[in-house]
Amino acid sequence: MSFKRAALASAIAALPMMAFAGDPQLPAVTVSDSREEVGASTAVSQDTLKRQSSATSDTAIAIPALGGGIFQLNQNAIGTADQFFGVSGGASVRHTVRPDLALNAGLDVNSRMIDDLDQFSTKSFSAYAGLDYRRNDYFYRVALQGEHSRLDTDPHRNAVGILGQVRRPIDAVSQVTGYVQATRLSYPSQPIRDANRYTVGAAYSRALNGEYSPVVYGGVYGGIEDETNSGVPHLGHKFVGARAGIGL
Repeated sequence: MSFKRAALASAIAALPMMAFAGDPQLPAVTVSDSREEVGASTAVSQDTLKRQSSATSDTAIAIPALGGGIFQLNQNAIGTADQFFGVSGGASVRHTVRPDLALNAGLDVNSRMIDDLDQFSTKSFSAYAGLDYRRNDYFYRVALQGEHSRLDTDPHRNAVGILGQVRRPIDAVSQVTGYVQATRLSYPSQPIRDANRYTVGAAYSRALNGEYSPVVYGGVYGGIEDETNSGVPHLGHKFVGARAGIGL
């Protein structure tokens, strides 16, 4: 059981900070005795957005470059607060072809609905389909991923990508994971922002002894987002990141 928990933690740590607004939560690469597995999940949340944007909540500001004069801000440039309600759900299916080979697929739907400022409400629909393969002590995964996100009722972004992952146990309670990913981003209403994103990363996880069987994990990732249109090099960028956590 501890090794399965370490596998799950490693999969979480290895999930790159992908272009997808709602990343498909890919399960750990495992091999099961059951030929068919079906899973589902739902979640509901409610909270208050203390500030809808990074703008100040003040109605006026002083500008030192203009002699410290006080200037009134447009109402649309003032930070505000609102209530939001979130709901998400997903389903997955896995079919074991043979002891070392399995097919899997899944989908996720996420929605965040804002009461008054509903123009900032978001929805995302994501799906994946992949192949898991085990050879000796190595577990391999190849998966296709796709996502469509919307801002209010308008299309915001589409993403299609492929993920390659390899995982190797170190011992009975720890393992390492590496992955590469390529994603095509397209913005229906702003095609100038279209880009290709490439990500590489690695992760480590270990299950610890204890009353709640804690699992610690960490990962690093980096990559480049390469703009597809000429004349807009400022829209491309390089990125690096890290994540760490503990699960119970």
